[in-house]
Amino acid sequence: MKRESGDIRTAGEKLPEEKPFSMELLNGIRGAVFDLDGTLVDSMPLHIAAWQETMAPYGIKVSPAWLMNHGGIPSRIVAEMLSSGKEDLLPDPLTLASVKTRNYRRSIHEIRVFPAMMAVLRHLKERGIPMAVGTGTQRQNAETIIAETILKDYIGEIVSEADIVKPKPDPETFLLAAERIGAIPEKCAVFEDSPIGIAAAVSGNFITVRMISGKPATVINPSPAGSGQLACGGLRASDAF
Repeated sequence: MKRESGDIRTAGEKLPEEKPFSMELLNGIRGAVFDLDGTLVDSMPLHIAAWQETMAPYGIKVSPAWLMNHGGIPSRIVAEMLSSGKEDLLPDPLTLASVKTRNYRRSIHEIRVFPAMMAVLRHLKERGIPMAVGTGTQRQNAETIIAETILKDYIGEIVSEADIVKPKPDPETFLLAAERIGAIPEKCAVFEDSPIGIAAAVSGNFITVRMISGKPATVINPSPAGSGQLACGGLRASDAF
């Protein structure tokens, strides 16, 4: 079966149970973990612009749609993917990632929280639900964004690419974030916008909230069978980059 971009399937090609989002579906959770870029904050256009600026001197055009579908992956791994087959034309991936990060940080202070997410954050804080960020971005970037926005009043923990071994679509980022706020996956909601991040959350057996255009759209309930079966665009969450 051919998968469209952003489509997700279990190993048996069955879609997980998915319902339209409502605040009531968060009743009973004991924690919440948020992806950062494209979920809590409208930063993906800045990431896209930074990658395009980085690759332009080498005559390489990077598709915004491709970058959106690979949101949540650390820059060093994105650089490796962009460099594949072009090693003779490009600097090493770590250098590319460093240039991209420098380009991105010039505009990081422009980032704003999605208005629709403020209602979610307030709802959870009023109920005493601990909240964390689980992101593939660098810790300095995440700390800067949280410190300079209203997020500093809500987010208690940060798990970044520096804290984990296996990035999304492996669930390690979300599992560590949930552990730090004292929540088990089945009682913890993960908010994510990218297909790879959604795959990570579902494979970790979290209550997964799919974000679309800065708004919670649907909820994927944990599987009674457990984790590790979700695939994303042909890539299983158990596969390592």
